[in-house]
Amino acid sequence: MPAGALPHAATNPAIADRLATLTRREREVAGAVADGSSNKEIARQLGITERTVKAHTGAVFHKLNARDRLHLALMINSQRPS
Repeated sequence: MPAGALPHAATNPAIADRLATLTRREREVAGAVADGSSNKEIARQLGITERTVKAHTGAVFHKLNARDRLHLALMINSQRPS
């Protein structure tokens, strides 16, 4: 699976439902955050500005009810196959 990509089949239905509300770009950003990338690194990887990364990250936090980057990473990584 490419870095930052999210799985198609999630293991927790509640989280899976919330992940389904994300746009393609929000999923890419969320996956990169879960991989431990900084906003600057994500911006460079995706060819967008840091400000845009922050906007996508904020939208992801809101849609997934994530408190912070660690909480988001735990949610995303719990959905990835082992």
